[in-house]
Amino acid sequence: MAIINRNRRKNKLYPIYILLIIIIFALYYYYKNIYKSNLINEYNRKDWGNWIDEDKNGLNTRHEVLAEESLIKPVISNNKVMKGKWFDKYTGKYFTNPSDLDIDHLVPLKNAHISGASNWSKKKKNRYYNYLKYDNHLIAVSKSANRNKSDKSPVNWLPPNKEYQCEYVREWFKIKTAWGLTIEEGFDEVSNRVCKGK
Repeated sequence: MAIINRNRRKNKLYPIYILLIIIIFALYYYYKNIYKSNLINEYNRKDWGNWIDEDKNGLNTRHEVLAEESLIKPVISNNKVMKGKWFDKYTGKYFTNPSDLDIDHLVPLKNAHISGASNWSKKKKNRYYNYLKYDNHLIAVSKSANRNKSDKSPVNWLPPNKEYQCEYVREWFKIKTAWGLTIEEGFDEVSNRVCKGK
């Protein structure tokens, strides 16, 4: 009788073993596909291209922004802005040497990538990279501030110039919404804090 009972218990356990094996294989293929997907959509700066001269006036996007944002008539030579005067909204400081400035994507490329742009075509990525139809999509800022910002969202970085912080988060929201990009968790809390009473 004892032998029969043991055999019955074994027979009852077989379906459980089979189910466990099926679950293990299912999880294996699930995470394997996620891993492959992450590899395919991995951020690659080269996919976004470089500055272009869209209107064929001799100035590429960087110098278009520098010329447009200069507070005085810029000095242009060999299709490059050589001198002008710029107010850096991030730091609240003025600059006269364009070499001290970066042209920053207010919503950085890598942040855009992880917010929905990973599946964009290279053509659309380059359009985003060089987009001039919205004033604050690209802005001239100090190199040091831009390096400090890197690809951070407002949840992790805000301009040291507190007077610009509210405008910064509002522009961030507008740009992300316009391009169909997702908003970070915690953004609303930051926005409410820096824009309180404004």
